[in-house]
Amino acid sequence: MIDRLSGREFVATYLFLKNREGELDSTLTALLARMEKALFARLSIDEFENLEELYRSGVDVLHDG
Repeated sequence: MIDRLSGREFVATYLFLKNREGELDSTLTALLARMEKALFARLSIDEFENLEELYRSGVDVLHDG
C-alpha cells in the first residue's frame, strides 16, 4: 500500500494531470475528476483559480505538513 500524499504532492499531481488532460486514459481521467472534486471542497474559488501560481510560489493551499 502506498503512503498518503502531502498537500503539495496532491496539488502537484493534480496540476501535472490537468496540464495533460487531453492525453489521459480513462483511469487517469477518473482520478483527475476525483482530485478536482476534493480540491473544490477544500479551496476557495480564488485559491482554486490561482492554484498553479500558488503552487509555484510555495504556498501549501491544503495546509498539510
